[in-house]
Amino acid sequence: MREAVGSGAGKLAQLAETHKAAVPVPPSPRPTTQPPIQPIKLVGLNQSQTTNLLGPPMRERDANPGQIWEYRTQACTLQVHFFFNMGAREFQALHYEAAANPASFSAADQCLAQVHDQARKR
Repeated sequence: MREAVGSGAGKLAQLAETHKAAVPVPPSPRPTTQPPIQPIKLVGLNQSQTTNLLGPPMRERDANPGQIWEYRTQACTLQVHFFFNMGAREFQALHYEAAANPASFSAADQCLAQVHDQARKR
């Protein structure tokens, strides 16, 4: 009788293992957040380096004592502010600002990344 119980327990264990293998694993949920943006160094670049990084600006304007270059994508407008560095004897990017074109982007770094990606595709 002991063997019968043991055999029954063994069969029960086999059935349990078979049942486990047959149960489908649900797919992993898709992430709802965007992947992290790789930082792009813009501040401190001169105008030639900025052009190499982002391409030519869509618009340039004087804003004494510096200059502002403007880049646009479908989602945002990026303004790079250059000021003359007396030691280096050239204009260098001091800071940048971004504005969302109908609220698709809110962070300046996201806009900078998009302008950079667009320039690399050219």
